[in-house]
Amino acid sequence: MISNTQHLLLGLLGAKLFSRKQPDVRNEDALPVIKEAVQQAVFLLVYPDLKDKLPERHRSKYRALYLSELASGIRNVSGHDELHRRMAKHRIPYVVIKGLASASFYPQPALRMSGDVDFLVRKKDIEKTKEILIAEGYTIGGNVKHPAHYAFYRDKETLEMHWQPNGVPETAAGDLCRRYMSDILTTSQYYRKENVTCRVPDTFHHGLILLIHTATHLIDTGIGLRHFCDWAVFAATLSDEEFRGIFEEKLKKVGLWHFAQILTAMSTKYLGCPEKRWAAEAVDEKLLAAVMEDIFAAGNFGVKDKERINEAKLMTTKGSGTVDGSNLALQLLRALTEKAKIDLPICRKMIILLPVGWIYVIFHHIYLIIQGRKPEIHIGKMVRGAGKRREVYKEFRLYK
Repeated sequence: MISNTQHLLLGLLGAKLFSRKQPDVRNEDALPVIKEAVQQAVFLLVYPDLKDKLPERHRSKYRALYLSELASGIRNVSGHDELHRRMAKHRIPYVVIKGLASASFYPQPALRMSGDVDFLVRKKDIEKTKEILIAEGYTIGGNVKHPAHYAFYRDKETLEMHWQPNGVPETAAGDLCRRYMSDILTTSQYYRKENVTCRVPDTFHHGLILLIHTATHLIDTGIGLRHFCDWAVFAATLSDEEFRGIFEEKLKKVGLWHFAQILTAMSTKYLGCPEKRWAAEAVDEKLLAAVMEDIFAAGNFGVKDKERINEAKLMTTKGSGTVDGSNLALQLLRALTEKAKIDLPICRKMIILLPVGWIYVIFHHIYLIIQGRKPEIHIGKMVRGAGKRREVYKEFRLYK
């Protein structure tokens, strides 16, 4: 069950996003709610309503955090505008994904916590864009072998240049997702507000990216309430007829329809999003409660439990995007095989070398743990956590 603190946080979010009646938060509850909001990346949405209820000794700390996050948001918005001018100057088609595209659906976009500037380009424009960014003082970093993006850094700025959204599986369903994405640049739209201009996806492509992104991180490190709110405010903008017309056929083909129903039913139950008939068949109260407990247990990208990423290896392989009923040993072997083929490409060509690849992956992971770059592995906890989460995630029927 979720705690009283978590119930209060959901009530505050519902009031802010959907004009739900605001809960009565006692002074002694304000600090725990604020701490939870920080871990769930929804701090900006609730701080204004709680600032005067915080204990005196904590007020300056959270006021400073609020101002810092607002400043970060301003920089992020400015970064989107700078990106647009840069890409227009060099005549490179692009589209912003997630961040500002998601914030545009919020009643107060500035209160949506921001992160990187994520944008997508054609594969043939990757090298040209990389050269432009490096010439402008950005350095490339992060995982340079990432299958979907490069990360660029300059001072406090982070840009992620994608050629496909994170998490698209290497399966027939993933191929269909890529086909659906093939016209994302030509169907993109202008976002213009105050002094900001950029290109954002149309309704279908934005919704598809949200679902892929949310599913990917949920079954990996976990998501925070920010991801959940992103979906809730988006789904609320469409009538039943509009949503079915735009999404139903394609999401059923790709295996994301039921997941969309679950997220939307949760939005109604926990945030007060207007009820959607198309999502009603997913209202399994036990499942909705289990998913919400899981979101709270993780925090934003697993900030509350760093070991969840290890549990994920026992539930799914990154290439499949699915969670099934395979036994844990078999699933671990699949994960080792996939990682070996990435880290030692020769294993793709010479299957006989896979045992060498497995050994390399295991010892390299141990080395990273010693270096403090990976969380420690506690076998018992990992197995229990993976088993519990898998029973929930199987119900999503992802990409099936």
